[in-house]
Parts: sequence; structure tokens; C-alpha cells
Amino acid sequence: CRELIRLGEEEGFTVDEESIDAYEEGYVAPSQSIEVFERYARNDGVIAHDIWAALEPWIPKLTQLVKDSIDKTTDRTYFPDKPDRTPQLGWVFFRKYAPDSDRKSLKLHVDSNMHTLNIALNHDFEGGGLLYIKPPAEQKEETYDN
Repeated sequence: CRELIRLGEEEGFTVDEESIDAYEEGYVAPSQSIEVFERYARNDGVIAHDIWAALEPWIPKLTQLVKDSIDKTTDRTYFPDKPDRTPQLGWVFFRKYAPDSDRKSLKLHVDSNMHTLNIALNHDFEGGGLLYIKPPAEQKEETYDN
């Protein structure tokens, strides 16, 4: 973790508007972020090369961790023809939150990712945490007329 933190600080965190704020009018609290990997980016998806080089050896183990945690019943609903599929890595990014920054945390949100893996790189903090809310498997899809 210390090496990833060092590499992140060396790479430099940009201050960017969070995509999760796009639907909330008038709310903008930028995050300190580094885009590390994005599946459809140039250069095989690698954006921050030194950070990716440090993470890459861990990707197979992390992928297996995610695969082992998949609820098979729910997964069959979304992927009926792929009963033993391996999750694909789509996006890796760093976010840096601090009590004295405009964005002190990631707000509750819903996104389009099938699986999310969060890794806290620090251990010397108090009062933080991570909460997942699992929606019911049966959800009604709604459409809206423009």
C-alpha cells in the first residue's frame, strides 16, 4: 500500500468533477483522482504506467476474489449463457479523500458496474467506512417519455 500511495503522490492527483454529480443540479465537489486503467483507452488501457506496473501482478488474484464472491443465482439472471464467466476489468482509478478537502468522501450512488472492488490504501484513519446497499434482485425497469 505504501508503494501505491507513493506512486500516486508522484503521479499527481488532478482535481476533477465526479461523474456521480452529473445528475444533481448545482452540486459540484471535485475529487482528487488518478485514472490508472480504462479498458477502451489507448495503449492497452494503461493510463498511469508506473501505478499499473505495481498493480498488474495483483490483478489475477483480485479478479479471482471477485469471481469467488459472485452470487451465482443473480449472475445467471444477467449472464444466462455464461455460467462460469470471469469478470472483466473495465476501470481502475485512485480517489483521494481528506477531511480538509471539498469532497471528504464518496457519496451514496448507483453506477453501471456489475462488480466493484474497493481497496483502502491507508489504515491510519478514524471514522471512515464503506457501506454497500444491495438492491433486491427483482427490479422494475422504468422508462420516461421526453
